[in-house]
Amino acid sequence: MCLACGERARRRQTRRALAVLATLLAGSPAASRSLAAEGVTPPASNPATPAAPTPPPEEAPAPPPGPAVISVSEAKDHIGEEVTVEGRIVATHASPLSTILSFRSDFNGFAAVIRPSDGGAFPSQPEEYYRGRWVRLTGRIVENGKKLRMVLTSPRQISIREPPASADAPRPFGDSEEVTLEVLRRLTTIEEGLQQIADRLDLILVALSEQQPPAQPAEPSILPGRVPTVPSPPRAAYESLRSLKRGMSAADVERLAGAPVFVDIASEGGETWYYGAGRSITFNARGRVESLAGFQPH
Repeated sequence: MCLACGERARRRQTRRALAVLATLLAGSPAASRSLAAEGVTPPASNPATPAAPTPPPEEAPAPPPGPAVISVSEAKDHIGEEVTVEGRIVATHASPLSTILSFRSDFNGFAAVIRPSDGGAFPSQPEEYYRGRWVRLTGRIVENGKKLRMVLTSPRQISIREPPASADAPRPFGDSEEVTLEVLRRLTTIEEGLQQIADRLDLILVALSEQQPPAQPAEPSILPGRVPTVPSPPRAAYESLRSLKRGMSAADVERLAGAPVFVDIASEGGETWYYGAGRSITFNARGRVESLAGFQPH
């Protein structure tokens, strides 16, 4: 009796195992025939229901385009616009009013400004931290007088970048202001060199003049009918030439105008005194001034 019970129990377990196997192999005709021979009816297989197509994932919207990246020389063409400026900080200045990060050594043109109220958000001593660095600044370009500025209120507006390969390459030409300054510097150097040459020439001329003997004054030539005279040094009364007038005696003339350079005696008895520079005084036969040349008569 116990043997029969055990046999039936094994058959039930076998059928259950085959039922599980039939479930796994429901789509196979050969497996169905083998299960039928063992007295196991495979479960009815439902035709496979095609899976619903998975909708494609929605594409994330493209981020809005960022500000255009421009060079420092292009900043003047984007006043009032939100842009990104790229270049090297070459000069900085810190004061109680602001910290200036300039792309030019003379602080002209475009520069960034950090106000004291926003300075706590930036690295300590930003004028030292950013000097010489290649950076990108993002913000709005404003015109302050004749200077272009970008006010930085957050350190997110400035980032340190690796300079491009062409950044350190020598450029044949810079912007117009840089070319003008370079020309002026070179002209100043040339002018200083010319001045040094002129100074050396002056020294040479002085040395030559010291080596030559002083020139002897030429003796006045004596012409027939003329009385040679020796020029006398200027007298104080020479400044009173405006007092000369017609009818004055030779003695008064000599007192006021001094001795003439030479005297020309006329055949009629008169004579003419010559003082040089086109000035002369003619006396009549009585020794009185008859005419003046080069003097203001009275």
